[in-house]
Amino acid sequence: MSLLALLLAAWPQTAAEKKGEAYVYDARVVDSSPCASKQPIELRLYVKGSELRLGLKNCGDTPVKVLHDARLGASRLELSPAAKSVEDSRAVQKYDATVRPESFTTLAGGEERIVSDAKLKGGALQWGPFEYGGVAAKTKVKVVFEARGLDGVDAVTGRFTSNDVSLP
Repeated sequence: MSLLALLLAAWPQTAAEKKGEAYVYDARVVDSSPCASKQPIELRLYVKGSELRLGLKNCGDTPVKVLHDARLGASRLELSPAAKSVEDSRAVQKYDATVRPESFTTLAGGEERIVSDAKLKGGALQWGPFEYGGVAAKTKVKVVFEARGLDGVDAVTGRFTSNDVSLP
């Protein structure tokens, strides 16, 4: 399975948000745009002002499972200019790094789901277990997605990166 990174202008609305709830209660994207490629999975990075969202879209007809778990840090941000500090909350706590069934996001055929989000507040971004401090205005952001074992992903590093977006 291959992944394709897209930068999309339209901010996605989830099924939960359509009902007035926080997106995490049902992170499926309503009215998801069609796939722009022939790849089975698209990695979609959205930006709205100082907010970021990462969506995964299954471009096929059959369900797929993708490893994305905040405890395991499946995705992280690369910032340019670099943040003044980057802290990984897992470094100061004991946690279990076992990959479990709930570590995977299951996407039905044609489904898009938001898997991460962040908002720039006072020069800080929280992305999963990572907190980026001293983030400058006009910072370019790239998502690095760790996806070992998927076709189209570097077999040695397991890295897949998105397009750059700019925060105001």
